[in-house]
Amino acid sequence: MRKMENVNGGGNAYPPPGMVLPPPPQEHMSNLMQVFHQQQQQQFSPIPPPGPEQFPPQQPQVRGGQTFATTLLLSFSCAPLLKQHLLRTLNMTDEELASLEPVIADAWEQWDAQVSTP
Repeated sequence: MRKMENVNGGGNAYPPPGMVLPPPPQEHMSNLMQVFHQQQQQQFSPIPPPGPEQFPPQQPQVRGGQTFATTLLLSFSCAPLLKQHLLRTLNMTDEELASLEPVIADAWEQWDAQVSTP
């Protein structure tokens, strides 16, 4: 048996304080579960697997230099003290540092071409 308490802070509450209510009937709970399962089946219908024509066009390949530059600049968000030290040392603003991304990417591409050439 469940005991209901007055959560309104006084007054005429139903059920009165101390009144014990029986648990909900099991058949009522089973009906609720059936309705729930029916609603789930109606809301979610199976999606057919995509055919070859449904795949989106491939994105252009990201250059290694772009990945390197983005990762390098993003890493400063994980080390704010290092970023502040770098900005103070180079006498730069945050926007100026972000504007170096294409320069860093090009430098990495040049370095990669030099070390990859036999």
